[in-house]
Amino acid sequence: MEFQPEQFLLTNSAGKALYQEIARSLPIHDFHNHLSPVEIAIDRPFRNLAELWLEPNHYKWRSMRAGYRGNVHHRRRSG
Repeated sequence: MEFQPEQFLLTNSAGKALYQEIARSLPIHDFHNHLSPVEIAIDRPFRNLAELWLEPNHYKWRSMRAGYRGNVHHRRRSG
């Protein structure tokens, strides 16, 4: 079974034509991130990948503080 077929979510001929003729050969850009627009505008330099990846992302910090391990959250036992 194919994970995601080539025509995934393309339900009409116009969408299929646009994908095949234009979008298929283009790179995928995901602009979702947790950087401040100001940091992007000023081209802020980061000291290392960890600073870039962790500093602006409160979701990753929250997950690490919660004891995230893979797909399972482990709760601390009391007592």
